[in-house]
Amino acid sequence: MDPGNAVNSQTGYDQIASVETPDDQTVVVTFSELYAAALSLFSIADGVLPAHVLEGQALGNAEFNRLPEGTGPYVVTEWRSGDSIILDRNPNYRVPDRPIIDRIVFKIIPSREVGIAQIRSGEVDVLWDLIESQVPEFEALEGVELQVVPSSNVEYLGLNLSEATDPNQPDPILGDADVRMALAMAIDRTPIIEELLFGMTTVATSPIGMGWAAPEGLSFPDYDPEGAANLLEEAGWVDSDGNGIRERDGTELSLRISTPSGSQLRELSQQILQEQFAAVGIDLVIENVPAATLFGNWQENGMLKRGDFDIVMDTWGADLDPDAFLTTLFTSDQIPTEANGGEGWNFFRLVDPELDAAIAAGRSTLDLEARKEAYRDAVQRILDDLVYIPLYNRAVINAFQSYVTGWNPNPWDEFTWDAANWSINR
Repeated sequence: MDPGNAVNSQTGYDQIASVETPDDQTVVVTFSELYAAALSLFSIADGVLPAHVLEGQALGNAEFNRLPEGTGPYVVTEWRSGDSIILDRNPNYRVPDRPIIDRIVFKIIPSREVGIAQIRSGEVDVLWDLIESQVPEFEALEGVELQVVPSSNVEYLGLNLSEATDPNQPDPILGDADVRMALAMAIDRTPIIEELLFGMTTVATSPIGMGWAAPEGLSFPDYDPEGAANLLEEAGWVDSDGNGIRERDGTELSLRISTPSGSQLRELSQQILQEQFAAVGIDLVIENVPAATLFGNWQENGMLKRGDFDIVMDTWGADLDPDAFLTTLFTSDQIPTEANGGEGWNFFRLVDPELDAAIAAGRSTLDLEARKEAYRDAVQRILDDLVYIPLYNRAVINAFQSYVTGWNPNPWDEFTWDAANWSINR
């Protein structure tokens, strides 16, 4: 909560009234008002920040970021920039005889394709973050086992509603709801799913892809290129010079799409979208950049934070409790600005009071059915605003050499969640 710390979101933490420790094994957190997602603030993913290490320091510059302290089975002992992160067995781990493996080395590699070559050659034991299109290749590979886990992650397109230079000024193209509707209607997900992903996933219908809060029966525009073209024509977007690109008031209907460079799947997906948009008179320019450029923070002039983009192709998903995900990504108080130091990830620059109210209602009761209904209303508002276009549901896919045993899938945590139980049996 220190304003000197640039954090993505203070949601939930800003409702903590006090933290007390009556004894060495107990922490009592008191909230200023009911906050249904309280437990999610102290999950494994978020971690606990130790006062004896961090008190009085700016989090952004703390050594803790590279050599964190914690209570897990492993201790970070070295971080070799651009090469590897080394974790050694924690001698003080609370579970007897765990972990089994003495050291885990996370190798930093330039691309997924390099990782595939290294697991084929036996240079690495585990490979993280494969994609659906690679499943057939690995199923035919002897000595390697796949861990395929359904997830809440959704591949989507995110649209920027405002000018990069002025967040209060609507974008001349994407600020037009008819254009956003036409984009949604122009997309046929079938070739992406069937041809690029070998039919190994399904069409996404919501930003909440899985879990108790995942809604069903929501409405979203169907694939209708003729309807998209007619809608644009009626809205005044016409191809007056016959070059295949519509224009209105001197502005060409041309948009940039960006994603982290180096993903063959996404590059091919973008080319399919490019063809589909061209069929209705929309020019789509592919401008992919390094991940650090796209997702960088405000101080680093990150493209999403600064609003310097038109359309982003990305994957994101809600945790088991979706409050933090929905709040950070979609509420109007989470729009990154100069004034708030770039806090928040509402890079759509979406302002929708009804959406804000629905998300707030979801965190304001412990009645699970009432929460589900509130989040259903929130997701329908997101789809109606047409700033988030879901493409397909993502699985979490990791590969293990067959001599690595003891691992188990978990759709709600990182793949190393049970690394204390892993063993090497060559």
